Amino acid sequence: MIAFNILACEDAKNKSDSAFVGSKCRLNLTIKEEWSASQDNVISFQISAENIGELIIQTIVVTANLYFKNDYMLKTRFHLKELELEPGAKIKQYAIFSDTNTDLYFINGASRYDLDRIIYNAPFYTCLDN
Repeated sequence: MIAFNILACEDAKNKSDSAFVGSKCRLNLTIKEEWSASQDNVISFQISAENIGELIIQTIVVTANLYFKNDYMLKTRFHLKELELEPGAKIKQYAIFSDTNTDLYFINGASRYDLDRIIYNAPFYTCLDN
């Protein structure tokens, strides 16, 4: 499990630097990976987020690099879209993988026991101007 706390993002409607100065778009974010109980090569990512800013959060996108013991690396991107996460609101849900319409990701030829580590890139997200 990894946590990203008090991040700032750009205001989706106002691309000026003022969105960063006021820190109006802020998010506490925790990501937890889960392996399928029935198959060791199916993974999903659960996102827990709290809007600690003043703007509505619309989208959260995360990229994860999965490194396996055989030196194989898989880069995947997952997201939550159309959130309409109001200031002060919290969510906890499974992310959808960008190249599919599902929250489950099948890792062909590898299992969780072959996994060495997961490295998450800093998430990005968009906010709507109130």
